[in-house]
Amino acid sequence: MYNGETTIDQLKKYGNFGIGTFNALDGEMVVVGGNIYQVKHDGLVITAGSRF
Repeated sequence: MYNGETTIDQLKKYGNFGIGTFNALDGEMVVVGGNIYQVKHDGLVITAGSRF
């Protein structure tokens, strides 16, 4: 449930800011200035690379 096939590189083609989520609802996605961050349930923020 809530799994997808979009890569970070594909996502960046559509803009450089926004919000969303990761596969299996594994945290919130925040895109600012083309940088993509994953905010985990405990508040930890991770810089998302193309491996996500």
